[in-house]
Amino acid sequence: MRLTPGGDVDCVVAVAASQVTSCTFGDPDLTALYITTAAGGLSPAGLRAEPHAGGLFRVDPDVGGLPLGTYQG
Repeated sequence: MRLTPGGDVDCVVAVAASQVTSCTFGDPDLTALYITTAAGGLSPAGLRAEPHAGGLFRVDPDVGGLPLGTYQG
């Protein structure tokens, strides 16, 4: 989900898996959002219900990411 500076929910991205593990912007211009998910802990019935669990999803949101700063140690 994306929040406004005031803390309100602005946008929700749904993926076909219940256990989202992380997300990051990628591609050279940081306009693709990559979302990782987990399959661990799901029962056999859960795995059948969520065949994409454990997968990687790519979303093209209407905003992009920012480059990471360099660690100055």
